[in-house]
Amino acid sequence: DWNGKVLWEYKNEDLHHDFEILPNGNIAATIRNPMPAEESIKVKGGSANTEDNGVMLSDSIIEINREREIVWKWDLYKQLELEVEKLGPLNSRSELGHTNSIRYIKSDPLTGKEAYLMSIPQLNVILLVSRDSGEIIWRSPKNIMTFQHDATLLPNGNILVFNNNALRKPIDDLGSQVIEIDPKANKI
Repeated sequence: DWNGKVLWEYKNEDLHHDFEILPNGNIAATIRNPMPAEESIKVKGGSANTEDNGVMLSDSIIEINREREIVWKWDLYKQLELEVEKLGPLNSRSELGHTNSIRYIKSDPLTGKEAYLMSIPQLNVILLVSRDSGEIIWRSPKNIMTFQHDATLLPNGNILVFNNNALRKPIDDLGSQVIEIDPKANKI
């Protein structure tokens, strides 16, 4: 409250970066989990031998109710074609996602249904994930951003994102920018 009294809390050492309070009062948050070894070896790219003790982490979205129960979970690595995904050459192989923003979308611009908008900087991609099915319903075009942050759905249905333009080769091609993506046309 305004006097600093804790009214409710949820503790989980795997929580990171972002959360969203949902219309039903639950909380959606991002967590990191170890990937099964047989899945992590499928991921291409990244700096060699930078796994954390041989383990690669992947992100999940969890939905927590007021009783501190996880009532819904979505795993990034289960929804990707790991043989096709590629980490940037300067990225660590310690994690697949590093999700740094998550937004609950009541009516996404493609299907009109509930979705999560996620920024996945280790893969240089923005995703729209169906809340109903868990399927990825949209992903940003390849090679338009690197290590981006803060994907936000605009009232016009476009997606605004801060592009750090970092962790890429050539290193002298740096400079941050803000870009607006039209997910229907898949263009900046």
